[in-house]
Amino acid sequence: MQADLSEDRRRVFLLDLLTRKSTASARLFLQSDYNYVVKRFDDNHILQMLELIDDKNEHLEKFCQDLLKSPRSNLVLKKSSDRLYKLHNEELPVAFDHNKALEHFGLITKIQPIVLKETSKAPLVKKEEIKTRKHIVQDGENLWKIARKYKVDVQELIKINNLENNKIHPGTEIVLP
Repeated sequence: MQADLSEDRRRVFLLDLLTRKSTASARLFLQSDYNYVVKRFDDNHILQMLELIDDKNEHLEKFCQDLLKSPRSNLVLKKSSDRLYKLHNEELPVAFDHNKALEHFGLITKIQPIVLKETSKAPLVKKEEIKTRKHIVQDGENLWKIARKYKVDVQELIKINNLENNKIHPGTEIVLP
């Protein structure tokens, strides 16, 4: 009979040992399946890992740092922060602050304001120098057709051209917005 040593089977086996408080399974998980632990373990299993792994484990500091940077419950964030402080022979602050812990361990830095360089100002363009779009009314055209052609509002054409109504005649010059 051949043993099933697939990755999933190994994970189930190690997880079972972890729930039985096996320090060896916690160490093995961190050494052999680190990304899976950090990204896929639920918070209860993470807390078990943090309880079981001793301070001498080479992966513990990175593990705690990655946990602090991940979306986890406050309990996991506080516990991983506590372990990091202990690894650095420091006391966990009385009032836990996730952002301060991230900053303290260099996992984020304070955002510096961006200072924009002063750019040279573009010369002002006089109103007379702006090219206006114009349309000469052709036979059979009306404001509705012109507005549709240039994708503008009929009322806007009336307003811009100071028209009293929507009647126009061929040869009339219409200013477009």
